Amino acid sequence: MRWLVNTIAGLLTLSLAAGVVMHNRTERRERSAVAEVRADLRRLEKEIRRRGATGLVEVNGRGWPLTLDPSWFGDDPPVNRLLPPDRPWIEIAPPEHRDYLHPIVRQSYDEHVPAFWYNPALGIVRARVPVMVSDHLATELYNRVNNVALASIFEGLPMPEREPERAQNAVAGAADAGLTEDDLDPTTPPPPG
Repeated sequence: MRWLVNTIAGLLTLSLAAGVVMHNRTERRERSAVAEVRADLRRLEKEIRRRGATGLVEVNGRGWPLTLDPSWFGDDPPVNRLLPPDRPWIEIAPPEHRDYLHPIVRQSYDEHVPAFWYNPALGIVRARVPVMVSDHLATELYNRVNNVALASIFEGLPMPEREPERAQNAVAGAADAGLTEDDLDPTTPPPPG
């Protein structure tokens, strides 16, 4: 009986050691990937500044290139190693997002969401991160990779506007229930009593 307990204890110890080794390897791989993506972001930023300053490409009124081209980097364009290689390279922010410091979609959740985002109005490049187990982990990784300090992966995202039809339906439903618009207004104080 004693040999069975010793065997189980030995197997548990080996399993624990293997788990620690695998965890350390995974952390090392992630730190290495983050460092590589940060370095590639710096390469992109440097090339954007160089191309904008030299006038080698078409620039906007602020002096930033209108688009980015992987051929600027020869056979070694910047890569986001945090994401699978099937992602498109870069998304150019549309003119209506000219004041955005970050993309609306900051996580690349499928093969259609590009690895990088570029806002030509501000000359800003951001690397997207993979979808993580929690928003906290995704935010932490996004902040480390892009050298920013967002409180949430969703910080600063435009909120959808209230649908007028839904509001009208709520008022109509309240009227059917014998309520007035004042009853629906959260700023109206409740009646005494």
